[in-house]
Amino acid sequence: RDLRLIFANQTAADIFGYASPEELLDLPSGASLVAPEDRERLREYNAARLTDQERPTRYEHRGLRKDGRHVWLQTFARRVQWDGVPAVQSTLVDITEQKAAEEERQRSEENFRHLIEGTGLSVIIFDPQWNIIFLNQASARLFGFDTTDECLEAIRTGAQMVYEEDRPMVDHNRHLR
Repeated sequence: RDLRLIFANQTAADIFGYASPEELLDLPSGASLVAPEDRERLREYNAARLTDQERPTRYEHRGLRKDGRHVWLQTFARRVQWDGVPAVQSTLVDITEQKAAEEERQRSEENFRHLIEGTGLSVIIFDPQWNIIFLNQASARLFGFDTTDECLEAIRTGAQMVYEEDRPMVDHNRHLR
């Protein structure tokens, strides 16, 4: 109610870096557990939920630990009755490690793209059915196209890149792997 905590368990205390659930309940408002940049959005969600308006039941936001560090949370929220009064029950999952892994994956993918696009060599990646899932600009130029999109519109499979008389041999060799 009004972002005031009325129940917390030890897991919640651990997520936010508090020794006990009682420490959380002593806070003047649950808003202090939400990163400033997400507070208004969560206040709106809770106010709407308490008046039966539509709001997401699952969302991500940044939490704020006792030591000031941010923690990424996935929250599942629903309206309940607590002592006969509408309240919001929230289940929090710490997704900080998943967020960090996703950011690292995105950085790695971006580095890979820069590496592949920066080489003058033709690089083409196929799926197991020999459909093209990636080709770089050098590949597009090799096949006479100005852009990779133009190339992918005209050439969708590896078979289209091989002379027709060589396709049986290439297909045979491809299946030997």
